[in-house]
Amino acid sequence: MALLNIVNNIPDANLGEHLQAFKDITKDLSPALRGDQISNFTFVRNVHNSFARKIEMLTTDLDLQQDFANSKNKRKGKIAYSYDDAPFHFIAFVPVNEQVWQLDGLNGQPYNLGAHGPQDWLNLAVPVIKSRMQVYDQESIQFALLAVTPDPTTKIEQALESTFLTIQRVHERLDLLDDTWKQHPLQYSHYNELDVRNGIEENPEAKKHAKISPADVERLSTDSTEDLFAFRKELLVSQADLVKQLKDEIASHATDEAQAEGRQYDYNPAIKTWMTMLAENGTLQELS
Repeated sequence: MALLNIVNNIPDANLGEHLQAFKDITKDLSPALRGDQISNFTFVRNVHNSFARKIEMLTTDLDLQQDFANSKNKRKGKIAYSYDDAPFHFIAFVPVNEQVWQLDGLNGQPYNLGAHGPQDWLNLAVPVIKSRMQVYDQESIQFALLAVTPDPTTKIEQALESTFLTIQRVHERLDLLDDTWKQHPLQYSHYNELDVRNGIEENPEAKKHAKISPADVERLSTDSTEDLFAFRKELLVSQADLVKQLKDEIASHATDEAQAEGRQYDYNPAIKTWMTMLAENGTLQELS
């Protein structure tokens, strides 16, 4: 719920086909009705459940049944609902139109924390978060902080494609000034590096957004081949660094996916079988 609250309030966010369709359909609904539609959103439910073990889904079903019973009793005035009754409850804080909003599924409406103006919007959110954390004991770990941020891979890929483009323009400029520059003994050994992507596949979307900075455009206007050689050397160093960063991010994504896949595995049948075998062999009785 909190993640949906955040991404649906990011201007011009690329939500993908399913989330964008959901946003378009529910944008005119009240918060309560929109929340009801989330429970019927098959795409999100399937993705959510794909990361849960069977026992976790059973536990969640029991929690939902209890929440439903509590809700009925609350309407009848029998109990009062509180934050402590909501396990794993997340509250979202988002900046929208220079206002900071607190989006809480337990509240009927979003709460405006105020205008942040030119200052960092976190200056308004942090005190509220701290006050929430101070409700618990100092040694308590009953809370967690998560941030929704852009995938760093996208930024790195765009920077890499921009670097490739700039190197290409340097080569074109050198061809114009001295068509024999590739034969220069200090340059030839690096020439083919332009076409070597070190195993990194081309990203059409990142390439579409590739651009040369105004400062680099100015450096490209020089008539000095020596200056262009120096500029090219800097770009090659930057290119190698970006490739390394991108490979590190790809490896990190692969690790996260492997951990997520392992987390989905339900070990309960194996544990039950193992415990049954130990009981039949009398091992558990010996341990007791």
